[in-house]
Amino acid sequence: MEEKTHKKYLELTSDIVFKEFMMSEKTKEFKADLLNAITKIPVKELLKAEFSSNELVGNSKDDKVFKTDILVQVKNKNILILEMNKYFYDGIMAKTHQYASRILSSELEKGENYIDIKEVIEISFNDFKVMEHNRLINELAITNISTGKRVSEMNWRGFQIDLKTIEDKCYNKEEEKIVYLFKIFSNDEKVVESLEGKNKNMDKALNELERISNDKEIIGLYDVEAVERKVYNSKMKTAERIGMENGMKKGLEKGLKKGLEQGKLEMIKNMILNKVDDTIIMNSAKINEEKLKQIKSEM
Repeated sequence: MEEKTHKKYLELTSDIVFKEFMMSEKTKEFKADLLNAITKIPVKELLKAEFSSNELVGNSKDDKVFKTDILVQVKNKNILILEMNKYFYDGIMAKTHQYASRILSSELEKGENYIDIKEVIEISFNDFKVMEHNRLINELAITNISTGKRVSEMNWRGFQIDLKTIEDKCYNKEEEKIVYLFKIFSNDEKVVESLEGKNKNMDKALNELERISNDKEIIGLYDVEAVERKVYNSKMKTAERIGMENGMKKGLEKGLKKGLEQGKLEMIKNMILNKVDDTIIMNSAKINEEKLKQIKSEM
């Protein structure tokens, strides 16, 4: 029996690989299935969507340049912002939302009215747990706190995709149909390999991921990204170690100081009990008369 050839798949959670994969025409059907599972936008509309790797420049030369991984234009109805987040940091959700706010503001400015405005949808694929609920797809929206109903006129929705739940949670048969699409984001090559031969859209996507994974230029960029990640992790660990060392040093100094003060107090109390002259006690312990009276009153 002929052995199955082991295929090479780079991590789709890599920023470089994610962008190349999402910009490929060969993954069109898979992307439509995936984004439909998240947003419920019809597949036929998503198949006609335009994907671009984009930068949004401000209105003046002093404005910042806002970067996102992928921008998706769906007909005249939706603008999707796709972000791959490999690591968590404080402010990560605010960063993507800042970009979405700028796009929504631009739509409001150029529109003929405030009704036919495109809906802006943020979708963040996170390779870490970001929500307290153990859910794969977490939908966010602006809601009326009193009623709990979505304020649809705000024309914004957000989705936080918690990819770690694929590994940590068991799903029922109905849920598995959706989870199956997200398993391609697994960092375990065996999990990705297990997806082969079950769905033609997935197979086309896997073939493209394999091509990307063997592209020398992509591999070079992937390696650079990996090095940068290691440098960042090393810096964080160094900062953490220095912080711990400084904390330990301050703790020891504080403890030593407290110990010396306690020892000094015990010495003073013993001298008082042994009826040593007050002047000798004050000179030996380097305290004033008021402090000595306080210690005597507390005994």
